[in-house]
Amino acid sequence: MKTIPSILLAAALSIALPATLFAVDKAPPKKDAKSATPPKSTEAVETEAPAKMSGPPPAMGTLQGFVGSWTGTMHVYAGPMGPESTGPSKVTFRSTLGGMHLEGDHQFEAGGSPAAGRSLWGWDPDRKQYQCVWIDGSTSAIYLYTGTANGDSAVVLTRTTMVKTKAVTEVLTFRLDSKDQYTLALTSDASGAMKPILEEKGTREGAGSKPGQ
Repeated sequence: MKTIPSILLAAALSIALPATLFAVDKAPPKKDAKSATPPKSTEAVETEAPAKMSGPPPAMGTLQGFVGSWTGTMHVYAGPMGPESTGPSKVTFRSTLGGMHLEGDHQFEAGGSPAAGRSLWGWDPDRKQYQCVWIDGSTSAIYLYTGTANGDSAVVLTRTTMVKTKAVTEVLTFRLDSKDQYTLALTSDASGAMKPILEEKGTREGAGSKPGQ
């Protein structure tokens, strides 16, 4: 993928796009395996959920409306990813692993060239939060967004990283505007104020078509 934060999930999730903002130029120094000690987790929580869930949690119902194939456009605002641009996008969301997760396959344009990304959505029953993992072809890094529902047809997720000595927060909003329309928007405060990075509008394939078309 060309440089374009996918989502996409750059979904558009698309949403992809975050990867280009915080790509690392070189690998961290290796440590002696004998002297290395495992890092302490800063996100440890007490587990309340059973080892195996009997079925998808009710919270996953918020994401089920996105299942299907969608076509639309992705608008990238002028910024770290390059000049302002608009291009076509195509996304397929599938319910996977018995409905425990939502999986997204994202195709879009970045700087006029084809690009692709993948998203995986789920619900953490211990932390009581939605989670989205985003990957794309611009980097080997994996991006994790976490957050909550906004009503019964939208989720708002965030991701905060340290860029040099500054904390930068991205906000990913994934909203079902109607049963056949959705919006995915990514904003960032990298410039000092929260500003839009990209917005994707998707329409369900076949929506509004006449019988037989």
